[in-house]
Amino acid sequence: MIAVPQPRTPPFVTVVLPMLVARPSLDLLFGMGRIEVGPISLTPGFVFNVAFVSLAGMMILHAFLVDRRSQAVFRTWAVLWTPFLLAGFIAAAHTPALSEAVQALFNYLTFASVSLLALYYAPYIGRRTLTLGIASSGVIPLVTGLIQFAIGDTNGRLTASFSHPNILAFYLMIYIAFLYHAQISDYVRSGWQRSVIWALLVVAGVELLLTGTRSAFGATAVFLVIYSTFRRPLYLLPMLLVPPLAMLVPGVTERVMDAAAGAPEMSYAYLVSVAHGNVDGSQFVEVDSGTWRRYMWQAAWPWIENKMAFGYGLASFKPLSREFFELSSASGSGAHNVYVQTIFEGGILLLFSFLYLLIALIVIPFFRLTYPGERLFIGLIVICYAAVSASDNMLGYLVVNMTLMFVVCALMGSFQQNSRRISVEHRRPQLLMGDIR
Repeated sequence: MIAVPQPRTPPFVTVVLPMLVARPSLDLLFGMGRIEVGPISLTPGFVFNVAFVSLAGMMILHAFLVDRRSQAVFRTWAVLWTPFLLAGFIAAAHTPALSEAVQALFNYLTFASVSLLALYYAPYIGRRTLTLGIASSGVIPLVTGLIQFAIGDTNGRLTASFSHPNILAFYLMIYIAFLYHAQISDYVRSGWQRSVIWALLVVAGVELLLTGTRSAFGATAVFLVIYSTFRRPLYLLPMLLVPPLAMLVPGVTERVMDAAAGAPEMSYAYLVSVAHGNVDGSQFVEVDSGTWRRYMWQAAWPWIENKMAFGYGLASFKPLSREFFELSSASGSGAHNVYVQTIFEGGILLLFSFLYLLIALIVIPFFRLTYPGERLFIGLIVICYAAVSASDNMLGYLVVNMTLMFVVCALMGSFQQNSRRISVEHRRPQLLMGDIR
């Protein structure tokens, strides 16, 4: 009988997860210092990005030179990311904001690298270790948030260890969704570890409300309700207590009432007149964020129609917004809508490639994963991400995208373990026949 060689454990498997666990805790620290390299301004977080991209490059070489059975991982990754990265390169080639475009493109490459590492290492990390790692990644941000709230240093919206409350909110959206799924799916069996995770989920839920990011509230609530309906219907009963309890959290009532009441309808022309000082200066005009964004998207649309195919270039929306949107800030305004941003900067090519990426993240696991709970989780969390992308600059939030891609692709990559085992089994008869000959 011939021993069949098993796949070797790839290098750096014990490095990637700790780096991802540490990253959410370092977001604010990384944003404090900047290094000027010519026209490009780099933060210390760039070193982390370089590390992820370099590790992904080494894993590709490892797959092609050492463990060729792992090439299926690279093929899956290429199917996912090639269209979006290619469209990004094309958009960067004709941008008027080259330094910003290079940084944006490298961020996209970082997200893709994290996806590749997750696909590659999934069989060696396992679901329990993945769960404990993701749970650990939120400990310092959550503790920081509690301290910030206790000393009253929130300025109305909690930021914790992040530079903006929206980044914390969308990170917590993914954090809560994954850990809730992991608890329902029994990824962790230890009683005390499960209790700690439930406690982290409660704290994360409270801090999510304290961020004041309404789209994150809604997306997380939709995820929990739909997921519970299919997996644990009885959990819907205690969820009925969440809305009234949430209204007791400082700041939540104000944000909800503002959204419900809306704002006085004002024409874009009138707001421009106010901005130019053509209206009585003593009159104070307050515009809600939804109205402001809607007017910005309307102002951008004629420009989009002029360059529908390839757009104005990667990272061009913010600097050019000063020309087409008279309510823009002095430094320009972000699109606050990934779909408007991508079609403006890269035309339908970049927009469709982004939509393709989202669809592929749902479709590939649906056909390759056998566990319905994981299919449901991945489908729902990607849909939630797609929904909040319609009202925020999601592609600009590094930690959020890195966490999402690692969690989704780590679960998606679990099918590679079965593929490798089947590959070995198929080869065994050929080896025995060779002996007989």
